[in-house]
Amino acid sequence: WSSSSHSSQSWKITLETTRDNIITVIIAIFTQSGKVTDNGLIALQGLVTGVGELCNANLDLQKIGVYIKHALESKDNECASLACGIISDLSTNLQEGMNPYLDDFVPCL
Repeated sequence: WSSSSHSSQSWKITLETTRDNIITVIIAIFTQSGKVTDNGLIALQGLVTGVGELCNANLDLQKIGVYIKHALESKDNECASLACGIISDLSTNLQEGMNPYLDDFVPCL
């Protein structure tokens, strides 16, 4: 049982590290492009839905939230729509954990 628990914990740490690395790449795409791109948001949405509540629970939303907010405020309908979907997916996974970020996102909606 303990080795199974250790293996499960190790797997979770690996998944969280991979998630954080992917977020770093997505932010680099936004930075290099000088804007929030629909492709970067699609990658972010895939990541959020792919890792689910297991790894979204300790996701650093301050790191990526600024880009989601920027997409919501943009004149690009595709980016705004993708950002709404990301917020919906995060809300489903984080539930009450999303509350601290609502003041940032809700006015943009």
